[in-house]
Amino acid sequence: MPSTANYSACFVCGRLTALKCRPCTDAGVDLFFCSPECQKLVWFAHRQVCGPGKANPPCLPELSPGELQSARERSRNPIVTGGGHPMTLAGDLEGVSHDRFETVMNFIGGPVNECSALPNKPYLVSIVRSTRWSDPTQKPNISLRGLPDKFVIDHVSKLICGVCSSLLGADILPEKVIETSWWTSLIHRLVLLSATVKVALETCDPKYFAWACSARLRLVQWLHGGMNIGDAALKAALADYDPMTTELRYICSPRLQEMLRQSQQ
Repeated sequence: MPSTANYSACFVCGRLTALKCRPCTDAGVDLFFCSPECQKLVWFAHRQVCGPGKANPPCLPELSPGELQSARERSRNPIVTGGGHPMTLAGDLEGVSHDRFETVMNFIGGPVNECSALPNKPYLVSIVRSTRWSDPTQKPNISLRGLPDKFVIDHVSKLICGVCSSLLGADILPEKVIETSWWTSLIHRLVLLSATVKVALETCDPKYFAWACSARLRLVQWLHGGMNIGDAALKAALADYDPMTTELRYICSPRLQEMLRQSQQ
């Protein structure tokens, strides 16, 4: 972890640091970790997108045969979006891709960054994963201990959908998100936040709850600032977006925070 001239908040705990992840730096990505301990804490998730060939653009895991089968089985099931409007997975995929559901399903498997047939494949893959949580016929395991292996990528997918839907609503969603100057930074931030959320929920450690909350606030600041690329339209589109999932709402709830403060007294 080399020292550099510029400082930033550690992506895990928020402490100001000049230390970066060396493999990601070699790949052209600045990820700040104040210590090996912070880096190791989220390594179980970060290793999927760390270093040359994996970091820039990030290589998200492709849909498994089970996920593809599930998508077909629940394609017409009603789901509820954040705005409360009933939708379906098929309708969402068709609305974003402008292709028929079956056409999307024929090409959505395989490497996520292979976008020749589906230009915004990473977003479409995230829709498949995130809608499972909004389908009343599905019962994903969201217990606080022993979270499923796919928790991080599912949580990342929900956040990706929130960002991309905000851009879509403002009619500025790029045709290929992986070719933008902000995609790589966004995914790394979401992976590290989601990993911290998983650690907090599984350990119930007040310190990690606090870290997850502060990481969410840093993400909010970064998003509301237009992801630091100087695009006024992007900044306006994200001005009202709040990256608040069910898990983050629980972790950052005032009631839980008060309980944690009392437990430390």
